[in-house]
Amino acid sequence: MNSTPQSFESTGKTILIIDDEPAIREVTRRMLEYHGFKVFVAVDGLDGVSEFMTRKDEIDVVISDMVMPNMDGPTAMKTIASVAPDLVMVAVSGHHTNSMFDEARAARVRHFLKKPFDTATLLSTIHMALATAV
Repeated sequence: MNSTPQSFESTGKTILIIDDEPAIREVTRRMLEYHGFKVFVAVDGLDGVSEFMTRKDEIDVVISDMVMPNMDGPTAMKTIASVAPDLVMVAVSGHHTNSMFDEARAARVRHFLKKPFDTATLLSTIHMALATAV
């Protein structure tokens, strides 16, 4: 993790990670915290929407897996976007179908990460998403 360029440090941003895979949630959380982000986590889409609603004034970016039980990523992101239409959201998936990404785009998602990803790819995607935010 030490080889990531300094320009990708957090500048005080807070991120909500929504992912049903404990190992991915934990590794992503650690990567982001190491680079100065404040991080909240949720175990599925329902939990993610609940966590967002509780902390909506704190969260700058939502990173959501696309395929999860209880509520999938596109549905969670559409729900969050209905409350915070300008929020920066990043969709993450190891399963790549056009319809899935079309659903995410309908929720105003403009940035996508393919699993597996490394620290540099994660941070550069967040940096780009924040730089192009409305």
